[in-house]
Amino acid sequence: MATGQFFNPPLRHIGKATSSGTFVIPQTVSKIFVTVVGSRGGATNQGNAQPGASIAAGGFVEVLPGSTATITIGAGGVTNSQSGTTAGTTSFDGSISVTGSAGGGYDTRYGATNTGATGTRTYDTSLPTGSPSGAIARVSGTTTTGPTGDVGVASSGFILIYA
Repeated sequence: MATGQFFNPPLRHIGKATSSGTFVIPQTVSKIFVTVVGSRGGATNQGNAQPGASIAAGGFVEVLPGSTATITIGAGGVTNSQSGTTAGTTSFDGSISVTGSAGGGYDTRYGATNTGATGTRTYDTSLPTGSPSGAIARVSGTTTTGPTGDVGVASSGFILIYA
């Protein structure tokens, strides 16, 4: 190893949330990397109209050791005959939120199918209550779209947490 080089330890997985609730930040952790994966809208069972693609967002968030973070997991959309419903919003403590995608639609007047809109993401760079003086919330804007091929399959969102 060359002198003067510093290597950060790799991030380790410390949590996965698949239902709403709270996440307790470990006492030794002051910064985490959070990946929020949005839920997917419902399809139609008439005309095979696809829901929009789910979307993921991730970033580093400075946290207060021992504090709790509110986790909201959006439910997947419901498949209906005319149009699938829009999926719910998945959020990590208000810092990173991803809205679920829109459901697919079927227009009986024209026999046409419409693909639902892709979900969206938002970032809030404000700090959690009780954050240390001088702390900065750093959230990076990475985003990807998910699969669109499974007609009728709507999934809930989930959150992965690394430190």
